[in-house]
Amino acid sequence: MTVRRQWLALWIVVGLYVAGYLLWPPRALSVSDEGVYLTQALLFSQGQTWLPVFNPLTGIHQLMLPSSYPVGTSLLQTPWVAALGWRYGALASALSLCGSVVLLARWLERARLPPLIALLLVSYPASLVLGRIGMSDAPSLLVCTAGLALFFRDSRAAWLGSGFLAGASLLFRETNPLVFAPLFFGCLLRREPRTRYLVVGGILGSALRPISNAWLWYDAFLVHARYPFAPDLVLENAALYAPDGGRLRMWKVESCP
Repeated sequence: MTVRRQWLALWIVVGLYVAGYLLWPPRALSVSDEGVYLTQALLFSQGQTWLPVFNPLTGIHQLMLPSSYPVGTSLLQTPWVAALGWRYGALASALSLCGSVVLLARWLERARLPPLIALLLVSYPASLVLGRIGMSDAPSLLVCTAGLALFFRDSRAAWLGSGFLAGASLLFRETNPLVFAPLFFGCLLRREPRTRYLVVGGILGSALRPISNAWLWYDAFLVHARYPFAPDLVLENAALYAPDGGRLRMWKVESCP
């Protein structure tokens, strides 16, 4: 198959995926955290950041932030929520997944490999699901794919952009920079002359996170406090992935006094 036909097939698949979302948008939220992201996006679309809530204990209305997650995902969802409603907020995820496929195809083509291989990304069952869910997974995939594609280009501007995207990926998930860490650290060890462009770009991109935190939460260094990364939770969470892990978890809950 010629490269032109491969691109045609790729664009058809990508177009069908986006069209499928537009024709059959989700009717309900599949993940509880979707409501957190989409509520923040809805407030942004209305020119607000805080949610008015009635406190039945005090009898007064209070303002609260619906989300302590990084703001990037909600910002991407805001235009779609404003234009089409909350059911289309996760269109940001669908477009992010498809954008990642296109970027990967271009990367493969520059490496003289068949661009059609990029369809493996959209054929992965988890990708198909996460592309229809208003979470940070698909936007993180897009930012990381773009940053890695720039890293493997022989250009100072590309390395500056790669460092910037690596830092800016903090706007979507705190663990995203770990994808870039081995590559960037290797450049430091080898004393690559262009490493300074990665560093400068990384500093500029990373600065977006505390700036957005200070704007939204008045706390530049706020980090979502409910990530289950504590060492004492390793064994507890590992049980969920063991055979009959769900049953083991239920037994543990029911046996508690």
